[in-house]
Amino acid sequence: MAISIKIRLTVCLICILLCKSCHFALETKSNIIRVAVSGSAINTMKTISQAFKQQHPTVSIEFIIAPSGNLAGQLKHSNSFDVFIASDTLFTRDLYVNASVRIEPPMTYAYSKLVLITYHKTTVNDWKEYLLSPRVKKISIPNSNVSSFGYMAQKCLEENQIWDKVKHKMLRADGTAQTFRYMEKKACEAAFLPQSYLYEQNAPKNYIILDQYIIPQGALLCSNKLAAKQFYEFLSAPVSKRIMKEFGYVVK
Repeated sequence: MAISIKIRLTVCLICILLCKSCHFALETKSNIIRVAVSGSAINTMKTISQAFKQQHPTVSIEFIIAPSGNLAGQLKHSNSFDVFIASDTLFTRDLYVNASVRIEPPMTYAYSKLVLITYHKTTVNDWKEYLLSPRVKKISIPNSNVSSFGYMAQKCLEENQIWDKVKHKMLRADGTAQTFRYMEKKACEAAFLPQSYLYEQNAPKNYIILDQYIIPQGALLCSNKLAAKQFYEFLSAPVSKRIMKEFGYVVK
């Protein structure tokens, strides 16, 4: 009889330990959030995540970096991210309206200006002549299918009536990160990028900020995790807005 009681107690103890282990595993998993972010915002978001972790030290953030269009495509087929940080508001709005990612309405967390980076020094008054000149053999822009900055770059060239004259020079990249790499590797003499790239480690020296071409930046909450909601809301915190300003974003 005593042996039977010991066996029962042992079984109960094992069950309790297993339950605690499972609860800990679930709790740990809920504190890991996957944030899908466009290449133009990754350094900004990494800096914001450091400030976030000071307030939420048990939360781990895994960043998935790709052009916004590619990330939006993944979200349409599989809700594999907890937060989506896009390079515009078109993708986040489309996911909310058409793809049933409807935890909360998408928000505009900041605005980013378009920048023309040049290999040679140029000015606001002669950048069009520079792009038309023989010195510029290639102009890199993000693919407009996956990045609004590519669309905005083409719009800029069209409105300045030089698109038809320079479109043969276009070197289309798969997003803003690759556009920046083309410029770093000197595969082009000019590139259109978000202003945030002026704050990269290898920041370009020659550039023109095109103030009239500004793109709203969107974010979308994609899961019900508490940690995901906390990070999503932290994007609107004063410390996050200060960091965004430091990286060249316009915050309202």
